[in-house]
Amino acid sequence: MEIPKDKEVIEGELHYYWFDDDGIFNLLTKKVPRSLDLEIRTFKFMKELTKGKKVYAFVDLTDSELLDAETRAFLVDELSKLFYAVAVSSKSITGEIIPKVYKELYDNDFPLEFFHDEKEAREWLLTCKNKNSSTEKKEIFEGEMATFWFLDLGILFAKSKKVVRTLEMQKRNFNFIQEITKGQKVCLLSDASNSFPPDEETRKYIEVEAPNLFHAMAVISDTTIGEVIPKIFMELNEKTFPINFFQDILEAKEWLKKYVKS
Repeated sequence: MEIPKDKEVIEGELHYYWFDDDGIFNLLTKKVPRSLDLEIRTFKFMKELTKGKKVYAFVDLTDSELLDAETRAFLVDELSKLFYAVAVSSKSITGEIIPKVYKELYDNDFPLEFFHDEKEAREWLLTCKNKNSSTEKKEIFEGEMATFWFLDLGILFAKSKKVVRTLEMQKRNFNFIQEITKGQKVCLLSDASNSFPPDEETRKYIEVEAPNLFHAMAVISDTTIGEVIPKIFMELNEKTFPINFFQDILEAKEWLKKYVKS
């Protein structure tokens, strides 16, 4: 990442900071020893820069030093308070290790991903931003397996939860969806990032019952497991209704539009 010449860039102890045209908060890390005291001052400084509002951040850790356990623990507690999501890139091994250690040691749902390609990192952040903005002023339905809300054109969005799927749970989930949709078939856009693959019995139940609920299903995911689930249905089972996987939420919505019934 290079410091832009056409933006207001602010220099801090640990990073250079600026906002880009998409509202992404950019952090270019300096080559300085990282300590708990420095991180505490840095987070306080970032809260001043963002005026206390949560933002989406892109961090270049190429020049970053490794963190000790105490500092890592502080970051775990503070990241979700300041950021909606964080994309990390690095041209150094050290910078690449930091986010991987975070994800391996701390089991939480905070969206933090590493990218070798800066363009992919920014696209991922914009996807996260679009997902979040789609929930604003929408009625939210909290289910056992997912959180639901309606997008434009009556498309039902489902954000999966980290729960192990069982046949009985899946039956309750479909009953819950019927309550939300008042028994009407809809198009479903499912974020399967947190999903666990269903067993064979549950998969067969979904294959039979899903066409009664949905005109079509588009699936997106930020995880490998979430990406595998729709492919299982597409490859192992005869498709009884349209189902497709997409990397981008906007492409998924565009594909679903042709199945929306007026």
